[in-house]
Amino acid sequence: MIRASRTGIWPGVSCLVLLSLDLLAAAERTKAQDSSQNPLASDAAAVKAGESTYEANCSLCHGAKGKGGRAPRLADSDDIRDMKDQEIFAVIQKGVPDTEMAGFPLSQHQISDLVAFIRNLNASAYQQNVSGDFASGQKLFYGAAGCASCHIIAGKGGLVGPDLSNIGAERSLAQLTEALRNPGAGATPRYRHVRALTRLGQSIDGIMKNDSTYSIQILDLNGNYHLLLKSDLQEIIYFKEPLMPATTLAEKDFQNLLAYLSRQVVQLGANQQTEPEERIY
Repeated sequence: MIRASRTGIWPGVSCLVLLSLDLLAAAERTKAQDSSQNPLASDAAAVKAGESTYEANCSLCHGAKGKGGRAPRLADSDDIRDMKDQEIFAVIQKGVPDTEMAGFPLSQHQISDLVAFIRNLNASAYQQNVSGDFASGQKLFYGAAGCASCHIIAGKGGLVGPDLSNIGAERSLAQLTEALRNPGAGATPRYRHVRALTRLGQSIDGIMKNDSTYSIQILDLNGNYHLLLKSDLQEIIYFKEPLMPATTLAEKDFQNLLAYLSRQVVQLGANQQTEPEERIY
């Protein structure tokens, strides 16, 4: 018979006790950190209830869907994203001194619902429950909708428009919807549609990448770069309307495309206000 010595057992028991204490301490730290988060944050019913509370108490000043008015914008707001749930809760409950923002006599449950709704207004599309069929949306993106002729996802597609590989984390559902229905609303000079006509009669149509006193750089619709001296050009047309047309998809197809785009994530927590990084291959 082989007997374990006392000196061999007790060091092992001590290690187990210490490990258990470490795990308990870690659990307490996690619990303390989580206490600053709204327990109803991901509850769809709470978000819906919070929306009703918002419309009744907050929309007059902060605008419909948190878009702003007499009071600051609450939707797609970096300031709101930077706040902890308990901080938003305190502002609703106690108000803000020396401002028109007074505290509201709501129950803790109502305020938690309201915090869930406000948080949802600032969630990325990936964090929201976007209805629609992913596979059908993917087929539309690379097929009938024509998105891939200008946009790239995970190395596949065109280079004229922004890279959409992380669009689900960088944009909210409202921003994605607006971008598809009204592309000109969020247009930036970085993707301005231009056409240059050379003195030799060549027409170059595409996206303006650089524009100076003496030259202009254009990315044409085939993904080719052109650096042109303005002294060699007859005319440059700067279009007000974006190159991307507004969608004409049926509602079901539109929702499927939204579902596909909302799941495109490379890095969670990306700033939703930041333009997707351009990729040049």
